[in-house]
Amino acid sequence: MSWLEALFARDEPRRVATPVVAAPAQSFAERATMALDELAGAARGAGSRVSTQVYSQLRSIDDVVRPLINHVATHPVVIETEIAIESLITDYVPTPLRLFLQLPAAEAVDGGKADLLLQEQFTALERSARKLSLSVYSDSVSALETHAIFIQNKFRE
Repeated sequence: MSWLEALFARDEPRRVATPVVAAPAQSFAERATMALDELAGAARGAGSRVSTQVYSQLRSIDDVVRPLINHVATHPVVIETEIAIESLITDYVPTPLRLFLQLPAAEAVDGGKADLLLQEQFTALERSARKLSLSVYSDSVSALETHAIFIQNKFRE
């Protein structure tokens, strides 16, 4: 049967294209929580290879970022803040950890040069996470203050 005959054939049911339904995009909070869960898993997996100081720093970063993600889920922030949080947990923390874990065991000793470098990096990253968190909460307070001023001006008697 030619394509022309197939086009006009009446005994064959018409084929209807089924629409492709895209999966709903994940929210920032969902993506960030998944990434943080992966980072926490990597930290637990690395627990026997990293010093107690490094492991403690990884846990502290999680302790700062997890409530921040929960806050951002209900109090939207500017996209730059989302990018900063996501970069922290998907690149800035996991990359040095992964590089450290790739070192030979003789190089990755507690108190060694690599361990001290990793501690320095995680100290800086933890400090940045705390500053970012403080900034987000300060922005929320500022928004509340701005709204209070609006309400006072709008309903001034």
